[in-house]
Amino acid sequence: MPRMTRSSRRSMVTGFLAGSLLVGGLAFAAGENVIHLPVTIPAFQWRVDGQPVQPSDRPNFIYNGTAYVPSAFLYNGTTYVPIRFVSELLGHTVTYDPQTKTIAIDTKRGGAEAISCRVIPRHEAPPDVQQWIDRHFREEGTYTYRTANALYVLISRGEKPTAGYGIAVQTVARDDRGVVVTVRTTDPQPGDIVAEVITYPHVVVELEPSSQPVRVTTTDGREIPLR
Repeated sequence: MPRMTRSSRRSMVTGFLAGSLLVGGLAFAAGENVIHLPVTIPAFQWRVDGQPVQPSDRPNFIYNGTAYVPSAFLYNGTTYVPIRFVSELLGHTVTYDPQTKTIAIDTKRGGAEAISCRVIPRHEAPPDVQQWIDRHFREEGTYTYRTANALYVLISRGEKPTAGYGIAVQTVARDDRGVVVTVRTTDPQPGDIVAEVITYPHVVVELEPSSQPVRVTTTDGREIPLR
């Protein structure tokens, strides 16, 4: 895990909370030897460009494809973070060549790239995701939930006084700032006959797992803030 340094192109802030979650040991290969180091895993908060980021469904850990590992740890007064986790947060890609033991970071930035996703109804979501939806769909905003298998994005318009309000996903893409979801919103028009009932128009998008920040914009250029 290479040491993280400041970047002039991006600002990343980790807010340190009082107290430590775990004091343990990590093993590192150095040549033919394995070095065991005593480390501390604190309760960090992650933010990218001012937006909060949840590393995974397990606080203070990320899923590396096979196991949960710390999103950061302290050793001798220095904070270390997984390079793939940080690079993806900043919109970069990382590859590793095991033959040459080379870590390559691609920082090239181009236009948005469409990514696969699906809009799911509540009853098709896993039980923990259903509970998360139930906690947030009544409040306007964008919410994210990360698991080892998927990234879920809930976009809610909040409480509305009648039927006739809607929201639909138009595109989902990845650009140099992370994942961007574009939605189209609809409102009842004058003269429309709508039910006089409180509604909570919202939509849930399921994507492949990602640690990148998420933002949601409407087709008319407004941004639905992350909560």
